[in-house]
Amino acid sequence: MKELNIKSLSNALLIYICCFVIAEFTIGTFYTLPSFFFLFGGYFGIMFYAFSANHIKNNNISSAFKYMLAGSILIIINLVLFSIPYFYSSLTLFNLLNILIFCSFYIALFYIRKKKDILKDETLIRKTLLDFGTKLTRLKINEIAERTGAFHETIKKVVQDMQDNKEIYARYFKSSNSVVFNQDANIEDIDRLISAFNKWEESKFDKV
Repeated sequence: MKELNIKSLSNALLIYICCFVIAEFTIGTFYTLPSFFFLFGGYFGIMFYAFSANHIKNNNISSAFKYMLAGSILIIINLVLFSIPYFYSSLTLFNLLNILIFCSFYIALFYIRKKKDILKDETLIRKTLLDFGTKLTRLKINEIAERTGAFHETIKKVVQDMQDNKEIYARYFKSSNSVVFNQDANIEDIDRLISAFNKWEESKFDKV
């Protein structure tokens, strides 16, 4: 199963926009009274979704949320107003389907934003460990948490991952709640450690 990321969400949003335009035009032609306002309001709202898709593609998740919210409000108001006279009709079903799709996009966007926040925390932890691994022999988890703003369990997991993948010469000691560095080894092998970090960062963020 393909993992949800920015590219797949952006593509899905663009496909939805095309389907919405075609469906709204088709449904609107069957209802002569509200068709003009129905089409106009819907197309105006879907423009915000197009802006949102562009911001998602450019990694600007916060702006994407704002445009998606504005587009959703406009489209839902538009659909509700013009489906009332045709209750139980295809227009009402179209309305319900769109609300379901809106919710799906919001959940997907929230998931991606959360994933990016976790990656940012992990990146900052790794940079901090690499930096202090050549300067100190010991660093408490509390001190790393103060510098990175990350949770203690996240820090411990990153230390263990880096140790297992030979990306840092360090070890976590539960008794002192500290990370103990092999400072000499880190200094001697710093070029390889930095290269390993760069490869990790590139591979992780390419998947978001």
